Amino acid sequence: ERHVRAAEAHTAAQAAIKAAQASCTPAHNSLGLPLEERLPPPPLLGAERLVAVRLRVDGAALSPPHPEAVFEDELLWNAGDTSLSPSDFAARAAEELSLPPPFAAAIAAELTAQVAAAEKAARAAAKAAAADASPVEVRWQAHRRGLELSDRLLWPPGGGGLTPEEYARQMARELRLPPDLQAAAALALRRETQGGAGAGTAAESDPPVRPER
Repeated sequence: ERHVRAAEAHTAAQAAIKAAQASCTPAHNSLGLPLEERLPPPPLLGAERLVAVRLRVDGAALSPPHPEAVFEDELLWNAGDTSLSPSDFAARAAEELSLPPPFAAAIAAELTAQVAAAEKAARAAAKAAAADASPVEVRWQAHRRGLELSDRLLWPPGGGGLTPEEYARQMARELRLPPDLQAAAALALRRETQGGAGAGTAAESDPPVRPER
């Protein structure tokens, strides 16, 4: 009987060791037990490619027309992030604002077109900068809640390691600017430099007021 108990104890110990050595995979926990649900892996992000976008879709120009509705928004779009497509963004925006069905496709098309145009301009600007590395003059203006901010500066090709967003953060810290004016400054400078610095004067105004429905 003593030998039988010893054998049973040995068998139990071997089973415990085997369980502890079980494979630990996304489908199993650290004890080797299967998980009921598996979380999807995080999306793989490409290089950050930020584009300042200002969208406006007039319902009167859609088919069928919806003259009672207008969609307007401004945002900083990361073209290197594939986890959210223009179509997904447009569908969510249309759903959140209860816009008629034709708006989703129109918003997605406008966003896609602006991002493509901005990236094409950025490639042309980079090519020009490679031929001439001289800084160029940039002027921009931003408005929020009756406050106006403007600046003129010499911007090096490619930013010289400084992004418009970082520049706006430093300026906001030095001038103690509110967050919304900092964001407006970053958008204005990003829009000005993404098409080739010195292309014109960018002006960021208060976000449009969406009509009540």
